Amino acid sequence: MKLSRRVVLGATLAAMLLTGASSAFAADSDMVLFKVVTADKDDVIIGLTESQLTAAGGLNAGIVGKMLVASGELAAWQYVVSRNDAGELIEAPTNWISIMANDAVRIEPYQAEWPVTLPAGE
Repeated sequence: MKLSRRVVLGATLAAMLLTGASSAFAADSDMVLFKVVTADKDDVIIGLTESQLTAAGGLNAGIVGKMLVASGELAAWQYVVSRNDAGELIEAPTNWISIMANDAVRIEPYQAEWPVTLPAGE
């Protein structure tokens, strides 16, 4: 994915989070993670809180897709595998990103293999 496209994705996801979007379930937190696949076959893992998803109508990929189509963009936390202070693998939020509706082809639930951490302040 080109840098400029990533910037646009980040800004769009940020807007969605401010309006109450979320992602697929995470076992040890109230974050729900989803994989968003673009027309260019790029993918990004995003996280939204259960409360944001519940407010939008449910805790599934269909709700996230409806939110994206309704507003034309979606803001969320981008998640990547990282290491915590103890050196253990975790799913960690790295960037507040935005996804444009015309870039997303598919949104699917994502089951993290590692513990999911919340963004600071969540």
